[in-house]
Amino acid sequence: MKRCEAVHEEDRAMGYPSDVSDREWAEIERFFEPEPIGRPRKHPVRSLYDAIRYVERSSCPWRMLPKDFPPWRAVSMTFWRLRNAGTWAAIHHHLRCQVRIKAGRDPDPTVAIIDSQSVKTVQKEGNIDWAKALLAFFWKSSNDQTVLDSSSCPNATSSK
Repeated sequence: MKRCEAVHEEDRAMGYPSDVSDREWAEIERFFEPEPIGRPRKHPVRSLYDAIRYVERSSCPWRMLPKDFPPWRAVSMTFWRLRNAGTWAAIHHHLRCQVRIKAGRDPDPTVAIIDSQSVKTVQKEGNIDWAKALLAFFWKSSNDQTVLDSSSCPNATSSK
């Protein structure tokens, strides 16, 4: 039986280390859109979510998903649809609040720490000689910034 076929939750065994546990799924299941009226879903939402986690954890391209996950196009489209709808941000906010409450803190942080990391990059311009390219490599940098609350929970990440 393929993973993407409907399986009862109590019978479902985790097949990959990246698969979400029943307890974790119960915490975030409400953030995913309900079953649509009309044609039934082709792939269970949990299988799509497990496939998205697999891609995120393994850093593999969408097209290299194992065959026991739903088709890569369905997984990729689901990821982008949820991203554009703000679902990932909502899940992140909910989980951060849960972690802070469990630690005995206010759910919403009042203090933030901005951490910046500079990474050397190559200047992207056409027709530039090798000496200028070498200088650009050593002097031009890109900043990745992460905003953390006082308990080191990430709030936001941005790249310039």
